[in-house]
Amino acid sequence: GSFTLSLRELVDTDLTKCTLLFQHEDRQCDFFGEKKLRWVNAAKLSLLLAQSLEKNNSGRFDDERFRSDSLKLSNFSVKLACSDSDDVTFDKTCQNDNPETEDDDAESLEYEMDPFNATVKTLDFLSEDDSSAEKKSVTPLETAEGSAEGEGEESLSICVDQDSYFGIEPICNRNPVPYDIVTFVEKASARNVHWILLGMEIRPCEDFSLPENSLPISQTQNLQNIGRMISEVFLPRCNQNLAELFKRILDSEQTSIGSESNNETDLEQRYSKLQRYKEQSLFSGLLESGEYPVSVCRLLSDMIDTSENGMAGNPFASLEDVIDDLKQMAFHPQLHLDDPEDWFFSSTLRFGRGCYGRTEQVASVLKVASRLEGNNGTESPIPSECVEGIFISGIAGAGKSFLIQNVGHYLTHQGWIVLGAKFERGLEHESRRTVFSVFDKLVTTLVSMRDGTIKEDAECSRHVTNVLSKALDRESMSSLANFLPSIKELVDNVGENHVGADCGVDSDKGNSNWRLIFLLSSLLGAVLDVACNSDRSIIIYFDDLQWSDSTALALIFEIVISMGSLSHARERFLFVGMYRDNEVADSHPFTSQYDSLQRNKCVNVTSINLPSLTRKDVVDMMMTEMRLPRRILRELSDIIHKKTSGHALFVVQLLNSLVRDSLVIYSPTKNRYHWDCDQLCNLQTCDSAASLIVSNLSSLPSEALQHLRVLSCFGMKIHHSIIQCIGSSSDMQLGAMGIASSLPILIDAGIIEESSDSIIKFSHDLIRSAVYDGIAVDQRRQIHHRIGMFLGSKTVFGTSMQHDSIETGREHDHTQEEEQNDSAVLPLQLFSIATDHINEGSVLITDHSQRARFAGWNLHAAAESLKSSSFQGALHYCKNGIAFLAGKVWTEDTHELSCSLFQGAAFALLALGEPERVPQYANAIIENVPFERSFKAQYLLIRSLETSGCENEKTVYTAISVLRQLGFDIPYAPKLWLSYLVGGVRGTSPSMVVQRMRKTDIISSRYTINTLIDQWGGSVKTGDFKRDVLNICDSVILAGMRSRSPYLPLIVCETVNYSLEQDCVCAESALSFSYFGFLKIWLEDDYKEGHRWGTIALKILKKAKHSPFIRTRMVLYYVVLPWSRPLRETAQDFFEAYELGLKFGDMADAYIVLGCYLTYSLIAGDKLSSLQAKYEIYIKQILKYNIETAKMAVVEQSNIHLLMGVSYDSFSIFDGMICDENNLLVDALSKKNINLTLGIYWGRFFFDFWMGNDSEARKWANKALAHVKFQTPLNSIFLWMRGLISFRMYRQGKGANLFIEGKEAMIRVEKLLEHSEHIFKSKALLLQAEFFASTGEVKIAKESYEKCIRAARNYGRIHEQGLAHEMMGDYLTTILEIPGSTECYMNAHRCYMQWGAVAVAEKIQKDHHLDLSDVKHKNKMLKHGRVG
Repeated sequence: GSFTLSLRELVDTDLTKCTLLFQHEDRQCDFFGEKKLRWVNAAKLSLLLAQSLEKNNSGRFDDERFRSDSLKLSNFSVKLACSDSDDVTFDKTCQNDNPETEDDDAESLEYEMDPFNATVKTLDFLSEDDSSAEKKSVTPLETAEGSAEGEGEESLSICVDQDSYFGIEPICNRNPVPYDIVTFVEKASARNVHWILLGMEIRPCEDFSLPENSLPISQTQNLQNIGRMISEVFLPRCNQNLAELFKRILDSEQTSIGSESNNETDLEQRYSKLQRYKEQSLFSGLLESGEYPVSVCRLLSDMIDTSENGMAGNPFASLEDVIDDLKQMAFHPQLHLDDPEDWFFSSTLRFGRGCYGRTEQVASVLKVASRLEGNNGTESPIPSECVEGIFISGIAGAGKSFLIQNVGHYLTHQGWIVLGAKFERGLEHESRRTVFSVFDKLVTTLVSMRDGTIKEDAECSRHVTNVLSKALDRESMSSLANFLPSIKELVDNVGENHVGADCGVDSDKGNSNWRLIFLLSSLLGAVLDVACNSDRSIIIYFDDLQWSDSTALALIFEIVISMGSLSHARERFLFVGMYRDNEVADSHPFTSQYDSLQRNKCVNVTSINLPSLTRKDVVDMMMTEMRLPRRILRELSDIIHKKTSGHALFVVQLLNSLVRDSLVIYSPTKNRYHWDCDQLCNLQTCDSAASLIVSNLSSLPSEALQHLRVLSCFGMKIHHSIIQCIGSSSDMQLGAMGIASSLPILIDAGIIEESSDSIIKFSHDLIRSAVYDGIAVDQRRQIHHRIGMFLGSKTVFGTSMQHDSIETGREHDHTQEEEQNDSAVLPLQLFSIATDHINEGSVLITDHSQRARFAGWNLHAAAESLKSSSFQGALHYCKNGIAFLAGKVWTEDTHELSCSLFQGAAFALLALGEPERVPQYANAIIENVPFERSFKAQYLLIRSLETSGCENEKTVYTAISVLRQLGFDIPYAPKLWLSYLVGGVRGTSPSMVVQRMRKTDIISSRYTINTLIDQWGGSVKTGDFKRDVLNICDSVILAGMRSRSPYLPLIVCETVNYSLEQDCVCAESALSFSYFGFLKIWLEDDYKEGHRWGTIALKILKKAKHSPFIRTRMVLYYVVLPWSRPLRETAQDFFEAYELGLKFGDMADAYIVLGCYLTYSLIAGDKLSSLQAKYEIYIKQILKYNIETAKMAVVEQSNIHLLMGVSYDSFSIFDGMICDENNLLVDALSKKNINLTLGIYWGRFFFDFWMGNDSEARKWANKALAHVKFQTPLNSIFLWMRGLISFRMYRQGKGANLFIEGKEAMIRVEKLLEHSEHIFKSKALLLQAEFFASTGEVKIAKESYEKCIRAARNYGRIHEQGLAHEMMGDYLTTILEIPGSTECYMNAHRCYMQWGAVAVAEKIQKDHHLDLSDVKHKNKMLKHGRVG
């Protein structure tokens, strides 16, 4: 029910026994003891009282009954509602139990209980149109604008403990009637009940009358009157001394506002009385009693002790300020009501420990996190089609890092796994290592969970290990361990994968960026897979993305996108990126990659910007740290905001400097911090946070400042072990105690911080930059040089002068990793740090031998970077090494070193996707070393030309010149060797090609398949020039295939001969073996021998562990092996090659073979609806990595839509760049893109063929055949389709030549049938049927049609079965067997519908007037799940 009590009655109850709570608070308030609980309750009741008066013109009414000087606590009525604590929700009408007041107070309330805390969330307050005869001023408990933190409350609940007893005695003279009071006490005493405060009324004083000639109430008087009422709420039973003090002050106030007197004696008496009364101020009296909090003493004093001679410290200016003070006490009692301990004033005041002014931004982050947590529930999950990504931008010092750290701390306590890292200015080459550090933390977290005492954590970790072991094979796991050594602690029996090391600079496929994406995505995906079942989520954040290199950005974003494609991952994963928007221009690599990510449909990007702090934000910060009300701090905050323009870090630094310089200091007499605003206004301050930081450093001890400068030379952070390593070495000139002695001073000053993982870091980059930039350039270089020399001396590399090649740095890998320094930092990492410092101080080194020595250091560091696939780092170190040799490059003593450095730079650029810059370094090697030692550089040069995609002919000619010097017999002007397939008649191969192939046959005859496979142990040893030669051949063959080079068969034969004669059969030989097999099939019709060479190549590839060689597999599956395999098996081969390419990171080639998979699936007759779904999924991925393949896939998808009778714009995926197929064809012809042109022609032929548009189909077939240079299974199938058109058009009287054309196609297909029955048996039968139909042999024709139908059905090609039915129907129609032809057309319709070619089926129905209501036909359709 609902009850009504006066505020006086509520205050007179024992407020220490009940808790008044706002909606957002926890019902159990155990923080406060009984005494403190009274102050919290009193503050909340006072807040409601003040808000009630504010809504009614601050108590200054025209109606004298509502004047503040006429009101008492008994004039304020409080309405409460009661419900059982066991109720979770209820909808009912709560009415006053008192029948006498039922008409006035009965209200209909709807309760919506929060199932998580069982608190009332929304309530209907007292109605506005109260019909009472008396006018009531009703104040619902809304708390208006909310607290300073932006909180807004809608209701106030009173929760009474079961054993509470108020001891209220009915007072009959009070209003309302005592019935409510007794009932309230009885219910509260009986059991635990929820009490909801519904509203507050101001009841007028009917018997109050003002004296004649009384003056209107002033603002000061009004606040004093309100202060009087609030004092009764806080001090209902104060001691006698305080009571007298209140009486004297209040009496003096009344005296001071009375009517004027001309009696001089009265004036003297009043003056004497005032002096006597003011011997003790209200503030000091309340404070000395020791009974009340300082904030309450200040509140009451500043409201009441405000007369002309009052002693209030900061008198209130308005009731709004009073309400604001009370809000702080009510909403944040720990800060603004509870008196701080002595340490608060004795310790140094420090600002910047809270996330101020970022309420909205924090809420945005937590909203996304909550959305993910909502997906974790089983009751009402929120659909999620993409992974969540948040990007926080702002200028330096805006508080981005601090915000995410606070959010991360909160989420950690909610069970999230929070991982993050920060990129550093000037260390872009270390970006990839920064990314690795996050995933390494993930693995170490899992290890800690496994080894911990919590059973659920241990089980979760073991489950992750199992899932990861299934996702990655042994080889992949070993590769992952190269990047994340901690994986060996998580997964047992993970061996070393030395492929990257063994392959040196040529392992671009084994350790590429895409390989990393696959490995790291698999790791994260495995963790998130388990997270779905263990109620865990993961947040990964990267700070200062503007300082990451492009490859690391691509790595991060691709991993995020890959999580978006996994349903279990996107429901448990949140990515957060932070960057400085003022440092990211349009040309910055982050801009383009961020824009691409925003357009990606797998990622939902939330953008958050951190603006400058407002004046309110600044005052909120000061209120929290200084524990003072807003009104006292307002002027100071305005000064601070004006001087800093709201720059967050500047605000913090300026405030801390004011405290340090005692311009803000604690005043014992005022019991608060004190300052002089006039002095601060005139204070000369720095114009930026950076300059202020520099000026603040002057207060540090000289030794601490010197140590701080040394720390700044290490960057943003340094491992504590390195500080220990440096110690008090005399070489470092750090004093007797070393840097460690200054750490407490620097930490206490807020300059640096120490994390739990023993990392010492600057609290902000601006601080580090200010310190570092403040060091003189020469001194800075000297510090770097001393650090580099000292750290280098602690590693074997620092004392070694070896610098033979880029592989030399790997010779010490395993021994160094096993030898752990006391520093807990790996020697190789220590050496990289030392090299960085040496590079910074390079101008100090003038001795040539020393510069050569440090160039060698850079070479070793580059080798280490390559080991972890950090190509940007390798390039950085190689370029620095070359810079050390400036003027002395290619001298006798630096020749080998120069060669290795240039070679490393060339390879790194190739791996980074910048082939146009490779010739600069590769040509330098070629020009300065003997030919026999330049093969690696030659390969890098040729590979860069081939990779560029538009230099195919140049690639061929460049490679040929190299191969000729090696003794490859390649003529300078070979005759045109390409044979064209025209009308099924194949020309004669030139004698030169035949001779070379015969020579290769003779050489290869000495080997069996097993002999060749057994000869190879995996790969040719690193450094062996034979492998470089084969790599050159590999590149030139690929370029020759794309450019249709006349040299191609000669190069292939010579490469096969070289592999066999030089005893270097390896994975790099497989491409030449595959293409030689193709030549045997194409030029000699020797399918058996072609298949043999294909089998050899495939077995070689299966032994290659470090690379998938996707392009070699593409040649095998496209032109060599598919002749002897069903089309669907070949399609599956392509799909497995695609998955293998993803696994090894060969994305471009992987998506080319994915396109081949789709094409073969279409030709094989897979259901069009299923194929359409696959195209829809895969085209988006293909477009991202290979636009040419995507173009071809879109053409095929468009044809599928047309056959299905679906209206869909397949070209919309290109976002207007390519409007339609005609536009695409014009582009292909202008660029002489033969493959795309051929694909468009065949696509148009394919559609017109099935739709029966024979003339159009034949036109496109002839155009396509003009571009066909060699025979493939697909080309042969299209040739078969053209043969069918020829026979059909011949019977229509379109020309006798068409019969010859059809017959030639039949002969060719019959020849292919000898080698590929799976593909061509039904096709040969259909051509034979059409041949016999054309020659008038009716019986044989019918039999052939029937045989073809059975063969197509047996091989599972429903589309060919339908075609055979249709063509048989056409033939039967011509010989006037109408019933038979109708049955054939009905069967054709059924087959086409099963295939999904609705448009073809409807055309047959329309052209032949089929009655699909036939029961037999309809049953057949239903059997196959379709209705005609």
